[in-house]
Amino acid sequence: MKKVLIVSPIFLPNSSADMQRIRVMLSEINQFGWEATVLAANPEQVSAVKDLILYENLPNSVNIFHFDLSDNFLIRLLGVRHVGWKALIPAYHLGLKLLRSQSFDLVYFSNTAFITWILGPVWKKLTKVPYVLDFQDPWWRFQPRTHPATGSYFKRIIAKIVARLGEPFCMKNCSGFTTVSEEYLKKLCRRYKLSEGKCLFVPFGSSPKDYELLKKYEIKNDFFDPTDGKKHLVYIGRLGEDILPALRIIFESFINFSNQQKDLAAQYNFYFIGTSYDSTASAKSSAWQLAQSYGLNKIVYEHPARISYLSTLKIMQDSSGIIVLGSTDPDYNPSKLFPALLSEKPVICLANPNTALASFISRQKTPLLFFDLKSNGQKICIFEKLLDFQTSPLSAYPDTLLDYLLAEKMTGRICDFFDKQTHDCRSI
Repeated sequence: MKKVLIVSPIFLPNSSADMQRIRVMLSEINQFGWEATVLAANPEQVSAVKDLILYENLPNSVNIFHFDLSDNFLIRLLGVRHVGWKALIPAYHLGLKLLRSQSFDLVYFSNTAFITWILGPVWKKLTKVPYVLDFQDPWWRFQPRTHPATGSYFKRIIAKIVARLGEPFCMKNCSGFTTVSEEYLKKLCRRYKLSEGKCLFVPFGSSPKDYELLKKYEIKNDFFDPTDGKKHLVYIGRLGEDILPALRIIFESFINFSNQQKDLAAQYNFYFIGTSYDSTASAKSSAWQLAQSYGLNKIVYEHPARISYLSTLKIMQDSSGIIVLGSTDPDYNPSKLFPALLSEKPVICLANPNTALASFISRQKTPLLFFDLKSNGQKICIFEKLLDFQTSPLSAYPDTLLDYLLAEKMTGRICDFFDKQTHDCRSI
């Protein structure tokens, strides 16, 4: 069995978006001839929502090695809080020790702490072990961000310089890369003149096993009562300025629906959860403020802080429908789409037709309500169509969609890619 070292500074029991791909991947990886070891930061030193129950879907064959984050005088003096920077030196030492003491075939960087990726070429030079990168987000951007960056101006400038220099350095020496967006793949291949064999588009997969945990542990929904006779529509995830245009269309369409069918509209409540990266009480309530401008604030509820992954699934499962909003960023492909489809609840999606999200939905014949982000919210009948929409059981989904949707299929494609990259390295 081949061995892969997966670098993910944030890992269980912490629940963050960028570790969910490898978490569900680890439950399936052995059947494809790979054994995984995870290199992660001490979870007690990471500020994130905890999800201890998710350990249950992790096989005993997975080895997890933890390192303590740097917290020396220089780190404190510079005010460094980013996990990636604090993980860099301790991850280097522990990773090098593991690579030298065990026979690994590959290193896989699946995280958005991009600075840790520079360990790939360094370790490769010292140990000859190839590495693959996983682009869940862009690292270096040609265009400005479509949503506000966090941190001070000085730190953002440093981050841009590091990204501009670091990405080419890592890409030059990597054996290949995976990405959650076809647009990322196209841009990176053009930028670095890479052949198709060196890259793989594979969206975030989701696991039905996670929904089984909801029943076993009776995960609670703290936001609404699904038996109260109301229709509860939920949106879960980041809600930045790049996504608000889609939300405006939702609200405008609902107002039009309310004017036409007041009694039916009175049944609806909207819930926006985990909308901010800020987990403090001062987090901005973007959805509620926008709702207030439309006079809908009495039926719109927002919880900006992040919640656990299983709580997210429970809310989706209890909902009357799930809202997925596209971004003004054409490359954006929200990970929340896949667990939403597994919930077998109605999914309302708004996106520009020329984006990665819209392209995926159209090509895979995804069973949801899709609307053009450029539509007039007062003219498209989102809620009228929602009344007539019939959901499909998972067993009725097209095989082509399941190939992208299910964690098992996702893992198989990634492991096939690993096999090819390790074979090519041995052939050189």
